[in-house]
Amino acid sequence: MVFLSGDVHYGISAELDYYKKGEPEASRFVQMVASSFKNSKPEGQLLGLLPAAFAQTALAGGLNREFSELDLFAWEEDADIKNLKFRFQTEPGQFRDANPGEFPLRYAYALKKKPVFFPLRDWPLTVFQPKDGSGNPIGDETILKRIVLGSAVPQPSYRWRMKIEIDDRPDNIRLASLGAGFLLDPTADLPNQIDAGSQRSFDTVLKRNSFFSRSHMSRFVNWYSHVAFVHFEKLGDSFNTHHSQFFQPDLPGDEFKPTDTELTYKPGTFQQPYFRHTISLKNAAIGDQPILPTEKAGTPI
Repeated sequence: MVFLSGDVHYGISAELDYYKKGEPEASRFVQMVASSFKNSKPEGQLLGLLPAAFAQTALAGGLNREFSELDLFAWEEDADIKNLKFRFQTEPGQFRDANPGEFPLRYAYALKKKPVFFPLRDWPLTVFQPKDGSGNPIGDETILKRIVLGSAVPQPSYRWRMKIEIDDRPDNIRLASLGAGFLLDPTADLPNQIDAGSQRSFDTVLKRNSFFSRSHMSRFVNWYSHVAFVHFEKLGDSFNTHHSQFFQPDLPGDEFKPTDTELTYKPGTFQQPYFRHTISLKNAAIGDQPILPTEKAGTPI
């Protein structure tokens, strides 16, 4: 099912797979959002965080992962809810009942609601990596002192996985298409992390984040007012929907204007829009559903 939304301040594309207990496959929902012609993000919002270099590290290592895969589990039946119990892993394969303070209060609060919802976005886990005498990693990583649900946990009434689509083009292509004059190496992407040993890396990350904030363009959300086209394509046994966005960026200063004629590349045709997301409309198989952390080692639920 495809939802077309508009009259908001941004453009995004999202997909959600909904797995219901007893069904052989997931139901797929796709939402494509376009802004209205004269709605854009007011200057100075987002608390001024994006210009800071540390924000790129946070976004690349934290928020990006959360947006890329949001898993949720839910139970509706009273008999099932009574069997939900938190367990605490003290050693690999050894569990006891979890005590207050060993799991977030929001999970205790969730158990008192009906239906019970548990998102896995911030499920408390600790990874233990065995090391040799010299401190070098050995063997496989082991989840230690983690919170799980007890072995009597019933199958969830339903579960879903949501994903916000990301513009995963390398920056040398993505920013050039906006007319940004970064003079990037065509074979390399800008760094996601700050390399303390490289002043140039730090300066580049700082400059890029300033551009993202001032231009209202990120990998997830297009804050520009724009026109969006949605079209469908069937290739073999795959059926995809494409969300194309057309807009004229108002670049925020001469420092972002291209100085190389090759960077004046400005797509705007149907075949080459500024921004395009492609999402499959094929229902996900039941084997692709999110896995619930339980003390049943090796037994997906």
